[in-house]
Amino acid sequence: MGSTPSPFRFNKDFFVNDCHRLTDGEKTQLFSFLGKLQKNPYNPDFEEQEGFYAVEFSPGHVIYWKLVKKFGDLIRIEVLKIQSFKRSF
Repeated sequence: MGSTPSPFRFNKDFFVNDCHRLTDGEKTQLFSFLGKLQKNPYNPDFEEQEGFYAVEFSPGHVIYWKLVKKFGDLIRIEVLKIQSFKRSF
């Protein structure tokens, strides 16, 4: 991880389908999380599962991403999707 933040690549439908359905408050939480992710993509709180990562960035909303590396160096963060769910408690 160098001093330059790693760039993001978003799924082609991310802003149309995933972000569009979030409230303004949820979008604020999402972009706050993305800023933290970009600053520290190797945060030990993020556990890789089957080649991707997932974190609940806002109650009821999980973001999925993967780290793309070349020769061991991180070249970008690919944001895959947001999944929304209703809590049952």
